[in-house]
Amino acid sequence: SGLRTRATGVLLLSQNGLLTFFCVGLLTAFLHCKAARMKMLTVAVLLSVLYVAVQGQPYLSTDGQHFKLNGQRVFLSGVNMAWCRYGRDFGDGQYYSNKSSSVCPSPKSKYEEAIQNIANNGGNSLRVWLHVEGQSTPVFSSWGSVTQTDSTNQLINELKDMLSYAKQHNVLVFIVLWNGAHHGENFWKVRDLVWDDLKLRTYVEQALQPMALGLKDERALGGWEIMNEPEGSLGVWHDSDPCYNTDFLAGTGTLWAGNSDGIYLPMHRMLRFINRQIAAIKEVDPNHLVTVGSSEKGQGIRNLYTDDCLRKAGDYSFHTGVLDFYETHTYAHSGTYGSQTPFLVSHARDYTSLRGRPIVIGEFSQVKGGGMTITEQFNRAYYYGYAGAWSWHYAGSGDGSDTTDTQMMGLRWLRNKNDQAKGGCVKINLNGSANRCSGRRRVRPRRPGRRFFSPRQLRRKD
Repeated sequence: SGLRTRATGVLLLSQNGLLTFFCVGLLTAFLHCKAARMKMLTVAVLLSVLYVAVQGQPYLSTDGQHFKLNGQRVFLSGVNMAWCRYGRDFGDGQYYSNKSSSVCPSPKSKYEEAIQNIANNGGNSLRVWLHVEGQSTPVFSSWGSVTQTDSTNQLINELKDMLSYAKQHNVLVFIVLWNGAHHGENFWKVRDLVWDDLKLRTYVEQALQPMALGLKDERALGGWEIMNEPEGSLGVWHDSDPCYNTDFLAGTGTLWAGNSDGIYLPMHRMLRFINRQIAAIKEVDPNHLVTVGSSEKGQGIRNLYTDDCLRKAGDYSFHTGVLDFYETHTYAHSGTYGSQTPFLVSHARDYTSLRGRPIVIGEFSQVKGGGMTITEQFNRAYYYGYAGAWSWHYAGSGDGSDTTDTQMMGLRWLRNKNDQAKGGCVKINLNGSANRCSGRRRVRPRRPGRRFFSPRQLRRKD
């Protein structure tokens, strides 16, 4: 009876009553079980379920085509802050450095400014690039192997610092490891990791897994992204195996980075590169999600990163090395979106090869929006089956980037939304076991003079 009383107390304390009711039922069944030899594993399972009920769900997870946090469907509304100093923001104390002559004098100040602005304007997530092409991290030997995260071993603590600040402001950070969309003078380092299993293993053991292990308990870490737009570095080759055949990409506008220097990477090696790193992260960090940031010109045509293809490329040795969610990038060219853009297909479920997992529109902008405003883009992502949207990019520099003010306008459009039948809760909580969304839907009134298309109007417009 004493145990029953404590179980009832859990019911009163927990903020997830349904789950706790289920837990109490299991515990009661256990107490009345006449089998004297119930295995300790069963007890452990019961206790772990009760722990989840009391503590909530501390890390972002997936539930079909949506994300969940604290037991509730959530929508990732945010921006890219891809870099402050391209490839030189983290490691060796660079995060804390201040260079007045630089376009971005202080990485720490800039990232914290971005996090603060995201929070102030109702957003909840940020996408950040880390190694990029290996300009400063990790440390490479002359042979091309990786020896450590950074020469002074400050990288992990710098990332923890950024994540701690993000947690205070209820902003999830997604860390992108590599960039396949541009081939600079350091891209040979990435190329060698893709081509050489031994060199990739040194990166996994000396840098990737130490980082993943060091950050595995960080609530503000939303997930890892292995590479930004691998399609930029792929070559067009025919292969009898559909997993490795890329001849369908000819004429689609992919392969742009390889066209700049003649370095083209085969799909088989790229899939192996991705599979091995995802599995390595999950081996030491079961808490966080992993993905790849893909161009709509690749992923929009066909799922390039299916579970089977990733596992096959890894010789089926790394079964866990598969994507937890999908991420696609979209920009209009010559003022027009391609037919496979998320903003033209009628619903996210129309991507039949991507069904069953969340889809995030990881890069887009109003300036290359095919005539759509930033609020229309965020609105469509929220109501048409997507699980998140990140505008490009906070610094407001470069081709295809919106101004910071424009992007903040997009975040404000989704502020406080909590339609559990659509995108879900935007006002997440990383400092407790319940999100900060109200229990009812909040319908934002139409404002005079503002262009706004409801889901029904958008459908007619398409």
